[in-house]
Amino acid sequence: MTEPIPSDIRILMVEPTGKGSHHRYALCLGGALTRLGVSVTLLTSARRSPLPFLPLLLPMRDSGCFRLPVLGGILRRVDRAVRLLINHLRLVKQIRAGHYHVVHLQVLNAVFLSAIAASCRRAQAKLVVTRHNVRSHDRNKQIWNRINQRCFRRNHQKVDAFVAHTDFHRRGLQAQGVARERIRVIAFAPHPESGRSLSAAREAGSILMAGGLRANKGLDNLLEALEIMDSDPALGGLSITVRIVGHAPRPGMVRRIRKVVEKLERIRLEHINRHLPDADFREYFARSQVLVLPYSGDFSSLSAVLLDGYLHDNELVVTDAGANGEVVREDATGEVVPAENPHALGMALINALNRGHDPARAANRKHALATRFNWERTARETRDLYLSLIS
Repeated sequence: MTEPIPSDIRILMVEPTGKGSHHRYALCLGGALTRLGVSVTLLTSARRSPLPFLPLLLPMRDSGCFRLPVLGGILRRVDRAVRLLINHLRLVKQIRAGHYHVVHLQVLNAVFLSAIAASCRRAQAKLVVTRHNVRSHDRNKQIWNRINQRCFRRNHQKVDAFVAHTDFHRRGLQAQGVARERIRVIAFAPHPESGRSLSAAREAGSILMAGGLRANKGLDNLLEALEIMDSDPALGGLSITVRIVGHAPRPGMVRRIRKVVEKLERIRLEHINRHLPDADFREYFARSQVLVLPYSGDFSSLSAVLLDGYLHDNELVVTDAGANGEVVREDATGEVVPAENPHALGMALINALNRGHDPARAANRKHALATRFNWERTARETRDLYLSLIS
């Protein structure tokens, strides 16, 4: 005889960083689950949360001493290792003490996967892992990434279920050895604080690239495309303003942007090199005609910025990188060009500006938000996953 499903499902949702898209994902999902009657506790390094939360984890911080030659790199690695170990011990302690039905990890360090899974088994809790990225964004952490991959291959069968945001993520997990029946494809949605502002007027000829400038965001691809556009007769009499709104963590990126600014004659290029409050950030979406995602081929996720473009009804030009191109093609919401092809990117941007607002694509974006990228739907499907595991 099967055990009855508990009326009060208790979930420990683990989001270590306390910032960025993963944290907002956890808050949005947790809030929607709470409205469905699921009891969610968030384990995080954040100091504020609208959900019941346990701020017991240590954030990954940077320090001026980490910039010292040689010694700084060593200190940074030691600091990270100590913080990760402390966070792991605190997570295990909470699993054992919390009487949860499900432990849901938003960020996975596979080095600790076996120990976390063992703690869940002893506590009679099911383990769910969301893989937001099929591969790490940071190519510089080669040794750590290899260790993580090896630990994942050895221990992924100890996870009760994986959440993949798209079929691209699902295929990536299957390529790493995860069985199809253990993967549930559940989309996520735009963040509520990204909601469209009504005060900003759409600017003709405006192009936006938004978000932190990681190496795989394709900055150089866009800069080269802008140089091609600037000298192309197809530009005609278009007056174009391009805004790159996102913090550049490396000085070399800023120098490359400034160098292109000096070269351009017909295109105006601006770089807002800082983290903006949500209200200011969304103003740029509301003002811009075209949102461009020029990501490189080693990007292996679905960009939250893309869904912000859906929400703000921007015309979309994206490279075929990660899940971005696949989703835009499926939804028929924008134009997809090959990754690392600046000429194709530049021509697509000119075409998008010349074409202007496309009612059919706008309707498709609205439909996708209502039927696919929707937090209420995400919460229902996640709750159903939890119930299938504990029934």
